[in-house]
Amino acid sequence: MHDDAKNYYEVLEIPMDATPEEIHSAYKRAKNVYAEESLALYSLMTSHDCKSILNTVEEAYSILSVPNKKREYDRIRGYNQTHLENPPQLESIELTQVVQEQVEQKQAVNDNSIVSHLQIKEHIQREQHQSNMPTHNHEIGREREFNIARKNEVEVPKITALKRFSLTYDKDEEFEQEIENVTTFTGSFLKKIREYKNVDIVRMADMTKVSKTYIRYIENDEYEKLPALAYVRGFVYQYAKCLKLSPDLVATSYLRHIKSLKDGSTT
Repeated sequence: MHDDAKNYYEVLEIPMDATPEEIHSAYKRAKNVYAEESLALYSLMTSHDCKSILNTVEEAYSILSVPNKKREYDRIRGYNQTHLENPPQLESIELTQVVQEQVEQKQAVNDNSIVSHLQIKEHIQREQHQSNMPTHNHEIGREREFNIARKNEVEVPKITALKRFSLTYDKDEEFEQEIENVTTFTGSFLKKIREYKNVDIVRMADMTKVSKTYIRYIENDEYEKLPALAYVRGFVYQYAKCLKLSPDLVATSYLRHIKSLKDGSTT
């Protein structure tokens, strides 16, 4: 994607009249897709590709999240002409709200990560004080309780994650063999596999962190509506991984399929 062709609304996958909250949510979603721990980095995308995409996401957010910059961007690009007359004081209020939301959300994450541990420690200290028995064995026992509690807190998210990505469906050996032997993964065939494995669009979007709109574009082979191939490769890789397919094979095959469609449309 050339710099002069960037559409920041498309980068963040938001409408041009998106609210500050929607812009912020889209930014966080995009960051999650291409974060180091994201499934997208297991694809054939290079580290450079992912960093380039993240830089574009940051660039888009730095413009669209600030009302004055967003208005100037819209004016230059000819977007949102009916929304360019917002009073300056309203923009200031909106910006303050966005900044405040970011601060509160960050603080909430920090608070949630430590509050349970602090409560456990306080409980232990309070019991030790009340019992007036600060013996070595007593302290060791309390420390063991604290470590067990911490371990349990870690295990719960792991179990939740496993349930989130589990697939429950009745196996059809004939169709399983068809999947095994297929040489070209088209959008329609990917959709057929998704439905066979009882994963609806909403759940697929949640599992992959790819928007429902882009999932539909992929399944309908609407390549003209899809973003740059670097994005598409990551999206399809995640899609395949969540369906317990071979991600490398599926991503490579789908991109080859899309390129053949493009080539055919230009001849």
